[in-house]
Amino acid sequence: MEAPPDQLDDRGTSASSDEARAFAAAFRSFMDWVHSVDIGDRNEVVAMIADFLGPNGRGHSVVSRPLPVFEHVNLQTALDEWISRPGRSVEMHGITVPPHYASISLQQLVNGDGIPPLRLSAPPLVDLPNGPGSTLACVLFAAMLVTDPHGRYVVLVVGPSENEQRLTIDVAGLPVDVAQAVLAEIDDLRNRLNVYRGHVLDVSMSPMGGVVLAFAEVPTTSREDVVLPEVVLRRVERHALGVAAHRAALLAAGQHLKRGLLLFGPPGPGRHIRPDI
Repeated sequence: MEAPPDQLDDRGTSASSDEARAFAAAFRSFMDWVHSVDIGDRNEVVAMIADFLGPNGRGHSVVSRPLPVFEHVNLQTALDEWISRPGRSVEMHGITVPPHYASISLQQLVNGDGIPPLRLSAPPLVDLPNGPGSTLACVLFAAMLVTDPHGRYVVLVVGPSENEQRLTIDVAGLPVDVAQAVLAEIDDLRNRLNVYRGHVLDVSMSPMGGVVLAFAEVPTTSREDVVLPEVVLRRVERHALGVAAHRAALLAAGQHLKRGLLLFGPPGPGRHIRPDI
C-alpha cells in the first residue's frame, strides 16, 4: 500500500513529504556536526584553559581541596591576600553554568569531558558576612590563570549553588607536590586571617545538614547594669580587666595574659565568683 503524501506533525496538522524529508536532512546534518568535533574543543572555557596550560600543564594531575561551606568567606579573604603578593600575576574569569546543571570540576575542564555549554563571564559573587555589620564579596565559580615562580597554572574556586552545597579549590598545571604547596600557602592565610576569630558566633545547622556560622550581636553591658556588691565588682574588674594595664610588663616577664572568672553553684539562685582563676 502506498504511503500517504502527508504526515501528521506533533500539533496534529499535516506536513508534506518534502517538509519531512527536509527536516530529516537538517537533523542528520546537525547530528553529523555534533559528532564531528569534540564538545570540549568548542567550549570557550575549555579552550582558554587548554591554551593557557599547554600540553605539559595538561599532563599533570588536578589536585582538589574540599572545604566546609562556612569557610567560604575565609577562603576569599585568603585569596585576596594571596593574589596581591609580589611576583604573582592572576587573571580571574567567571564561569556561567546553564540552569539545572551540576557544577563542573577542574578535571573536566582540563580534559574537556562532559562539558555543558559553559560561558565566560564576570565572576559571579555572593556577599557574605565577614564581621559584625560588614560583608565580603566572595567568588562562586571562577578560574584564575596564575603565573608566578611556580610556573603557569589554573586555580578553580567552586562555591555552593542551589543544586550543591559544597566548596572546593582545585589546582591544575603543576606537579602534585607543588600544587599541594600552593594549597598549603592558601590554607595558612585562611587560618591566619580567619574572620571568625575573636567574635561571638551563633552555630546552627542548614537544611542540607551543614554547619552554619553567623556573627552574634553582643549586647553592651555597663558597670551600672551589673548587680554585685561593690567590693566584689572591684575584684572582678581587677582580675578580668586590670591585667590589660600591665600587659607589657607581664609579657616581658614571660607571663600570659589569659584571665577569666569561674562561676559555680547550684542552678537557680545564681553563681558564686572565684576571681582567682
